[in-house]
Amino acid sequence: MQITSTEIDKKQLASLNDALLSLKKIDLYILSQWPALYVAMAHHLNTSGQRLSFDNGHALLALYKDDSQEIIIRKSVQVGISEFLLVAAMTKVHQGWSVLYSLPIESLRNTFVANRLDKLIPDVPFYRSGLDRARGFSDQVGLKHFWSGTIKLVGSNADSSFREYPADMVIVDELDISNQDNLALAADRLQASSHKFMW
Repeated sequence: MQITSTEIDKKQLASLNDALLSLKKIDLYILSQWPALYVAMAHHLNTSGQRLSFDNGHALLALYKDDSQEIIIRKSVQVGISEFLLVAAMTKVHQGWSVLYSLPIESLRNTFVANRLDKLIPDVPFYRSGLDRARGFSDQVGLKHFWSGTIKLVGSNADSSFREYPADMVIVDELDISNQDNLALAADRLQASSHKFMW
């Protein structure tokens, strides 16, 4: 983007264009170092339609920068972890990964998809473009294709949810109230992957 105007002198114009170039370099640096943080800051909106803010969430900022193969989070309620997990999942799907995202029961999965994912697609051009550019087409409640990746959202109450889906990453949201016996099947979904991320 170039700024041009007859009302701005050349010195101011050069200064503004240098500032824009610096911002682009910062964006590229964040994207290369912390892709989930970049998606959170540049694209994602929360359920209220607002950009994510890290002003009071230093712990959350550290999570968005963490790309460990295994992450376990102990937390209280309403601290932004489900938002973080969704951003992380969409970041990996953008990179071409297959993500298995588990919630405790299917009815909670349906609410989560309607309120946190489907609601965002029309308002977040990045996600909408991922759906438009998907290699396959599936826009079901439990299975969605974006870019060259896929996300399968399941309820842990059905053991059939953990079959017939090879995954690169498994995300378990609300582990403490999920069906532990069925979650034991989730690790099998990672066997063929070179990534084997389990959050």
